[in-house]
Amino acid sequence: MNYGDYLFDQEDEISLTDKLLLMDRALMQVHHDGKFVSSSLLDAYIIDDKIDPASIERDVFDPEKNDKDYAQDIMELAAIGICAYNHFGESEGFPKYFTSPEFIASLTDINQLEMYLNRSDIPEEVKDYYRSVFTLFDIKYMTSYLEEQQKNGGKGNARVLTYSTPEGRAFANNQEQNAAFASIISIPAVLAIVYIISMLVIIVVKVLK
Repeated sequence: MNYGDYLFDQEDEISLTDKLLLMDRALMQVHHDGKFVSSSLLDAYIIDDKIDPASIERDVFDPEKNDKDYAQDIMELAAIGICAYNHFGESEGFPKYFTSPEFIASLTDINQLEMYLNRSDIPEEVKDYYRSVFTLFDIKYMTSYLEEQQKNGGKGNARVLTYSTPEGRAFANNQEQNAAFASIISIPAVLAIVYIISMLVIIVVKVLK
């Protein structure tokens, strides 16, 4: 059975998220060994609920390959996950379009991405992971992301993760600048209110005398 069929296999009791994490860890191992994906992740062989790394890895060293290629592999798996949660290709198999650069690029549009994530059966932490990959370009393995979330106390500390990429740092800095600006604006407003109240008190006291 290949990975594309495995995702929609209804005969096992393994959740879709766990099946995606299975490939995520296999991909991590392939990259850790200094190898690269030679074909679509959907073509990987599944044997006894395990992925055969040899079915997706390429042994030959390629000096043209770099971290950008690793990132593309991770984004391809993220795109596959989004499609699987939306049941794209469940009956007829995954069309190649859903792993194409064009489709992956379309997911960087926040409105397009949120349309696909608007499903109750996608765990919230998985939704946050996909947002992190496609809108903050914080491209990392889902396993690593979820482990960091757990260490940092979950969504409450998700902001910490935005500092891991230039785009994330810019986003976080912008949020801080907006908060600081709001604080600066509020100071004169408070002083003005205090002044008005003081004047009203003075007037009332004079009238009562």
